[in-house]
Amino acid sequence: MISVDEPIGGLKKILHFLGNAINNLFPSAHIDPRLKIKTYRYGALAENWEKIPKTVSPNRKLSDLFLMELPWQKIQQELKEIRVLDAGCGSGRYGPQLVEWSGKRITRYAGIDTHEQPDWTQLNAEPLYNFKKISAHDFKKQIPVGTNFFFTQSALEHFTEDLAYFEQVREYVESMDFPIMQVHLFPSSACLRLYLLHGVRQYTPRTVSKITRLFSGSDSVLFGLGGRACVHLHWKSITWPRLILGQGDRREENPDEYDTALRQAIEADMRADQRSPDFYALIIQSRFSKKLI
Repeated sequence: MISVDEPIGGLKKILHFLGNAINNLFPSAHIDPRLKIKTYRYGALAENWEKIPKTVSPNRKLSDLFLMELPWQKIQQELKEIRVLDAGCGSGRYGPQLVEWSGKRITRYAGIDTHEQPDWTQLNAEPLYNFKKISAHDFKKQIPVGTNFFFTQSALEHFTEDLAYFEQVREYVESMDFPIMQVHLFPSSACLRLYLLHGVRQYTPRTVSKITRLFSGSDSVLFGLGGRACVHLHWKSITWPRLILGQGDRREENPDEYDTALRQAIEADMRADQRSPDFYALIIQSRFSKKLI
């Protein structure tokens, strides 16, 4: 598939939608039998809700709430020192956020991207962080020694060769003799109509299985974040007014109203298993003495 991070038009738009629509077909076919699929139900919704800005998109709210609720204490007990590598880190903003949400249990945070970002200069002034620009082909060589927590947030859909990334992670995992955890958050098939010309692809349990099969001795769990109510809210508040009509989205018009509607949507989606999540979170645990998720 083509990359659509840059403006495209005409036939390429049609190919983007057609290619992704085909790739998203048969989401339940040929699923890795070891892959556990669950609807995520937030246990600390009230406690964490106000910690996230009111006008973020539904999938950003869902993702941040999920990251806040990771069992950070247990992860630290298993990994001893949490040493993170954030691939496709963008501005690097998830560095300080994850350090805070983990209760300052992260001892090293490395971020890599193919484009250098202005915020890296300030972050790199602190010993905890190390952000740098790399070539997309040099990923394995850039994995810091001792990395035991691989992280991506809304990045995999921009990797032209996402499986090549995971093949290099697998090679690294197989060469190490300590526990390693991966946490990846990425768009579901619903995001094709929500984001239109954004990224290269979306994911389904079938396509995620291509990833998890690479880690044959590991434990993998795919969490669906949100569902029909969140997708509907995203469409009417963001996609339709901003991307279709070109009028700007409706979150800024009444932030309190949007915030209330988003919480109601998330709570509604948690009441039942969702066949079409708004977003996904994939956790892969390798060489763990006990399953944490």
